Amino acid sequence: MVRDRQNLVRIGRMWYVRTKIPAAVVEHYSGHTHKRQSLRTEKLEEANRLKGKWVELWRKEFDQLQGKAAFSSVADELRFQIRREAVKGNEAAVDALRNHAQVKAEEIEQRHDLSKAQRFFSLATTALPTLREAMEEWLPTAGSRMGTQIHYRLAVERLLEFLGGDAVPDDVTEARALDYYDHMLTVYKTRATFQGKLRPLGAFWEWMGVRRYVPRVSNPWRGRGLKWPNERAMPKAKRPFADDELLTLLQGAATYKGSLAEIVVLGLYTDARLDELCSFRVADVTPIKGKSAGFVVKIGQTGGKRAASIRDVVVTHEIPVGILRNRRDAQRPTEASEQLFPDLVPGGHDNKFSWHVSKAFGRYRDDCKLPHGVDFHSLRRTFITRLENTQGMDVVKIARYVGHQIKGVTFGVYSGGSSEQTMRLVADAINYSSEIERGAAAFLIAGRS
Repeated sequence: MVRDRQNLVRIGRMWYVRTKIPAAVVEHYSGHTHKRQSLRTEKLEEANRLKGKWVELWRKEFDQLQGKAAFSSVADELRFQIRREAVKGNEAAVDALRNHAQVKAEEIEQRHDLSKAQRFFSLATTALPTLREAMEEWLPTAGSRMGTQIHYRLAVERLLEFLGGDAVPDDVTEARALDYYDHMLTVYKTRATFQGKLRPLGAFWEWMGVRRYVPRVSNPWRGRGLKWPNERAMPKAKRPFADDELLTLLQGAATYKGSLAEIVVLGLYTDARLDELCSFRVADVTPIKGKSAGFVVKIGQTGGKRAASIRDVVVTHEIPVGILRNRRDAQRPTEASEQLFPDLVPGGHDNKFSWHVSKAFGRYRDDCKLPHGVDFHSLRRTFITRLENTQGMDVVKIARYVGHQIKGVTFGVYSGGSSEQTMRLVADAINYSSEIERGAAAFLIAGRS
């Protein structure tokens, strides 16, 4: 069962509830972008039970500050009553409730303006789902991964925040969508982030068209992802590091709570993805039995992308072995289930331990003036390229080691996988030039200082 960490962060041993402050009311909180409160528990299940009251309390607080509480809750209650009476076939009650909604809308127009009054009346009387109601119906069908659903939810919530709260689909006209489109161009600085927020809206509207919540020909987001005003922000083709780029990367002092340098070097020597590295637990790192120095590391237990990603790899090179030994020895025997890097704090829409590390690596790469064509995953590309060009190393051994699926019946279906001895042959073949090796060792020392 996937454990829900939405609105939760772990600091030290304790869980905290955390939520974003809407941009419209940030000034009321001295410029802070999030609210946070300790739940005074180390147990995730207990934290999930306690967080709801805080999230709801803060939501009401934000609504009051934005002036929405005056009519949004009334509109919701009227809408529910009208639908309930309609199901009963009580037309007289429905007419009375609609008249009441009309009176309230006129009051809102006098106190505020016509647009707020129209929005209130639409929310109070619509027979079709509102955008938030439709979103809750759509999300379970939008993707099987929890992270995907959270990402899609955030995309729709950002639109609702721009609209000033929940709305009916008809409120999002071509002109209003264009306003939001222009707003996003000022907020998101890269094409990838921009389109990542735009595409879920297009998919949401397509789904509503199928459900007849909007006309099928009416999708205000269709085709809007093609324009981009800053060509320099276009994503570059990702590739491995060149040797001179690796040396540049290893000559600085990358610090993120003492662990970024270690995670970078482990990525260079183990092939593990960033989220896999950041999710390592003490129990995942086991000394090799026998006289050989090194470790067997379980990879992908908590962050694997697919079945092939869940694997055991052997690590024998002295540099990564030293990192794993030091981190493992720093934990008490009772902490085997704890993180190997306990200083990492979950973040992002899916509360991954890699969130802040990824941001820190991007900033460090930019400080080193390295191109955006190389990112943290380029360490994995470099690792695989190095193995591919090692004499006597075949593609099946490499694929098994790095967790790639193997096509074909012989190795993909009938084979039981590589033995520890075969994995050790791959691990022993991993090396870089003496200059890069010295750079990696110095990089670790600089990262701890």
